[in-house]
Amino acid sequence: MKQSGGFTLIELLVVIAIISILAAIMFPIITIAKETARRSTCASNHHQIWTAVMRYADDYNNRLPPAMANIKDPGGKPLWANACCTYFRGSNNNPLMWKIARCPSADRKDILGIWKPGSGYCWWWNWGLLITPGYNHVYLSPYDKDGYPMPRSVTSAARPAQTVMFADSGDASFGYFVIEAPTGRRSDSKWNYGGWQAIPGGIIAERHNRSTNVVWMDGHITTMRISQLEDDTLWDLD
Repeated sequence: MKQSGGFTLIELLVVIAIISILAAIMFPIITIAKETARRSTCASNHHQIWTAVMRYADDYNNRLPPAMANIKDPGGKPLWANACCTYFRGSNNNPLMWKIARCPSADRKDILGIWKPGSGYCWWWNWGLLITPGYNHVYLSPYDKDGYPMPRSVTSAARPAQTVMFADSGDASFGYFVIEAPTGRRSDSKWNYGGWQAIPGGIIAERHNRSTNVVWMDGHITTMRISQLEDDTLWDLD
């Protein structure tokens, strides 16, 4: 009797099992590769923003941008990203200019409609507030007793290659315009907006394979774990 050229049930099950095993092995590798690509894009975006900050400083006697106009009255007042926006893309009124200011690894859900034209939340202050690179405001833009910023000079860091300027900030969906060291000195200033009170200290986000992109004062970028940033000497200017 002539045998059929098809697979037997057992052979098919073996093939399916092998494919499943290979898929289980490859899926994490593909996921990591995709995240590595997004991390590289994020780092490139951060470098463009660093360049914008340097161009801002060139126009303001080498002073870095203030984190915000007045910590006691922030509503509708420019934040550091708003102050720098014209140096890296378009005008304040164009939400597309904030594409490079939002980490490609951030959750793309926009429940509030912050990046949707026509939404009540779609305006420049919210874009500046939720930018994903957070600014080292405690040391680079401290505040006086009246809440006004005292931005430092671009040359004020004794070790610019070892002083944090920005790092990935916020949560899964949004960033936050400022960050603070994981340990050590923190800002105790508080500000009110829309009836609520907040401490202007952001959380460093480990979006990139449990790591964060860090932009240093001299412009170079490294990828680090939060635990590696638990050192005040990487944040202060001395």
